[in-house]
Amino acid sequence: MKLITYILLFTSLNAFSNDADSLFAIGNYHYDNEAYQKAIESYFAIESDEHASAVYHNLGNSYYQKGDIPNSILFYERALLLKNDLQTQENLKLAKKRIQEIESIPILFPIHWWNSISQLLHTKHWMILSSVFVWISCLLLFLFFKNRQKATFNLFLIAVFFTILLALVSHRSNHLSKKTYGIILKNTPFFSDITDSKTSVTVTAGNKIEIIDNNYEEYSFITLQNGESGWVSQSDIEGI
Repeated sequence: MKLITYILLFTSLNAFSNDADSLFAIGNYHYDNEAYQKAIESYFAIESDEHASAVYHNLGNSYYQKGDIPNSILFYERALLLKNDLQTQENLKLAKKRIQEIESIPILFPIHWWNSISQLLHTKHWMILSSVFVWISCLLLFLFFKNRQKATFNLFLIAVFFTILLALVSHRSNHLSKKTYGIILKNTPFFSDITDSKTSVTVTAGNKIEIIDNNYEEYSFITLQNGESGWVSQSDIEGI
């Protein structure tokens, strides 16, 4: 049963037509024949963004089969940024089981719920909705001054409430969209103080990190999933 599940999880996604000349079909052919490096080269040669999620998914599978788990995690994460696919999520979970993953800080349910709501739509869509409710509020206020009906005033208050709520959601969405994440591609020293090289520990490859500052010579200031902040070499990380 485990073997069947494994085969189903690591089956290439077919996003394009079955044209044998397409790079995607060629990549799938190499993958099915266990020529994973050739499959990777074929997928990388695809320039179309239309099916980028499927390409990233298949790159993740190819790297996984090669035994390059950090790169497989990187491309699964990239695929999930474009499409919240269940199969990609399951493959990512399997890949993470093969690394020494840093334990994440538990997120309180209200914060997790608020973040989930904020990420349902793109920031610009939340802003558009906020603008729409601003105009609705203005219209209802105008109608209230004109007819002085209590029902109109109540509708105005409801519209104001949703305007404020949508503005808060837009702000949170914008904040989350500006966060930059990356994957540690090889075991790297982690310095809490960049001026003291003796205070380092090692972060194992495959761990996800938040990149705070990427503009300090060859080092990046990052935050680990356990909340610790420090410095790692830029050459050892790749942005998602």
